[in-house]
Amino acid sequence: MTKTEDDRANRRTRHAAIRAEVAAEAAENATTLDEAGLSARHIADQLGHSRPSMTQDVYLGRKAGSGGAADALERAIDN
Repeated sequence: MTKTEDDRANRRTRHAAIRAEVAAEAAENATTLDEAGLSARHIADQLGHSRPSMTQDVYLGRKAGSGGAADALERAIDN
């Protein structure tokens, strides 16, 4: 692998970690707002979504889950 290819691969890895961190933060924010009783429209506005249905499909509605995904994201970010 050339230095340029290696640099690109490193950038892609860093960008993937950043995207995972941003997604985890958005999910945490959506959950907090949902638990506080805000409407899907208000949560969508806060997250910058034009459609509340997208916010509901992605972030809301599932009241049960496991910590496995959150743990995996934390490990990926820490590495």
